Amino acid sequence: MKQGIFKVIIKMQEKERLIMFILKIITLALVFIGALNWGLIGIFGYDLVSSIFGDMSVLSRIVYTLVGISAILLLLTHREIFSKNECICID
Repeated sequence: MKQGIFKVIIKMQEKERLIMFILKIITLALVFIGALNWGLIGIFGYDLVSSIFGDMSVLSRIVYTLVGISAILLLLTHREIFSKNECICID
C-alpha cells in the first residue's frame, strides 16, 4: 500500500514540474514578444500589438498586461529557469 502512495506522490511531483516548465516557456515567449514589439516601436515606430488587436483595445491591454506580468515573473525566477535541475525527461 505504501509503495502505491509513493508512486502517486512522485507522479504528482512530475506533473507539477511539467506544468511549471510549460509556464516558464510561456513566460519567456511573452517576454520575447514584448521585446520584439518594443524593438519595432523603437526602430520603425510600428506597434505590432496595436495593429493586430487595435489601439488600446481590451485585447491589446490584456497582451500588454500579460507581457508585463511575465517580465516580473521572469525577473523573480531567472535563476531557476536555467538551472541544471530543470531538465524534464519524458520516457
